[in-house]
Amino acid sequence: MSTTFTWKRNIFTGKYTISTGTVKVGYLKRVGWSRSKVGEIYDKKFRFNREGIFKSKTEVLDDSDQSKIGEITFNLMRSKASFEYLGEIFEWKFSNFMKTKWAFHRGSEIRLTSAAKTMKGSIEAVVQDDCLLLAGLYISSIFHENSGTTG
Repeated sequence: MSTTFTWKRNIFTGKYTISTGTVKVGYLKRVGWSRSKVGEIYDKKFRFNREGIFKSKTEVLDDSDQSKIGEITFNLMRSKASFEYLGEIFEWKFSNFMKTKWAFHRGSEIRLTSAAKTMKGSIEAVVQDDCLLLAGLYISSIFHENSGTTG
């Protein structure tokens, strides 16, 4: 059974608020002026530490003990990314020309899909995995920041 999440991005702060139905369940936001972002969903907190300006890697940490649980590798030229997480590889890529939809795959199996409009969107989670959901939104936010769009 899948779960639908909605998200909204605050135009002034850049903070993403994540909800299911009318209940706020999490957020994703930048940490001060750093290149890091933190996200929380259902009281589980994760940190995304992006390396350098031109580096294509982001470490994903469990914020409770700062242990590394994954790594995201961006292919900015092809608008896709891979997420190595708990010994598995997940592929993230846009699923339409307008770059308003994306999907997270493990092999041929779709784990998450998303559709966005300007400052809000939805995520359909086939499998409930809090870190995977935040990683998908994080990757999307990085691509939109790099392209100068507001999604």
